[in-house]
Amino acid sequence: MVGVITDFMKVPSGGSCPVFSLGASKWWNAMTINFHCGGDFLAFLRAAGWVILAIAAYAALRIAVT
Repeated sequence: MVGVITDFMKVPSGGSCPVFSLGASKWWNAMTINFHCGGDFLAFLRAAGWVILAIAAYAALRIAVT
């Protein structure tokens, strides 16, 4: 049963992380947006996902028990 649960949300993917660029203007230099591909922001997104999962599990348990 655990194998089924872990394989349920497997999404096949390929390629690299999408990177966006904003062109330079009179007020700022060109910016590359790739902070979501790794580092602290990715760790934050993963942690937020676990928190949301825990809240949903608690809500489901509360609904099931009452």
